Amino acid sequence: MYRLKRAAASLWAVLLLFVFSFSASAVVVDGYVGNAEWLDSPRELLFLSEKDSGNALNMGIVFLVTEFQNNRLHLAVKAGGKNCTHGSLAGVRFVLGSYGTVHLDFREPKNPAYDGEKLHAVGAMADASEIDIPNEFSAELSLLLKTPAPERMVLTLWLMDSQGEPSLPFAFTLVNPYAVVSTTTAPTMTSAYNTTTTRSTTTRTTTTRTTTTR
Repeated sequence: MYRLKRAAASLWAVLLLFVFSFSASAVVVDGYVGNAEWLDSPRELLFLSEKDSGNALNMGIVFLVTEFQNNRLHLAVKAGGKNCTHGSLAGVRFVLGSYGTVHLDFREPKNPAYDGEKLHAVGAMADASEIDIPNEFSAELSLLLKTPAPERMVLTLWLMDSQGEPSLPFAFTLVNPYAVVSTTTAPTMTSAYNTTTTRSTTTRTTTTRTTTTR
């Protein structure tokens, strides 16, 4: 089950997602976003025009699945734009909280995208013209978190056109229900030097005498 919330902003499309029941074993990271392997995953249509993308792409869809119980995330995108084929700079880039930045494009479509201290990512690109869909590309990435994910973190995504120009950013807030949250409350320290004493104010009653004129 997941919730999705979108807020319009001049540069940001903000999405709220969290855990979705999904069998990641069905995903083969080859760049082709097959209907069967991503059938039950949540997806979001990001844009359908160059005006909404901010670059030369005219279509963008993202698939995002979290497997926090296994410290894994799975990401796929489909995008369309002129000349988005092998040899171009079309691709995807994202920043996953403090875990690192991953960039994948057609220059190295089958190689591991990133291997850092906190994150390992394997990805692949595919040219949709190879399956008779011109001017489209897709990408798949499987991410392994080397340290447990916090309760919340933000994934910011850009889709790159054939010239390598990034789209507007799309931000996903990921909620981890498996995170260990500390419930310990720090003790309250009392100091005589920091104590403020409030004095009570006494209100006097004024008595008015009546003067009798003889």
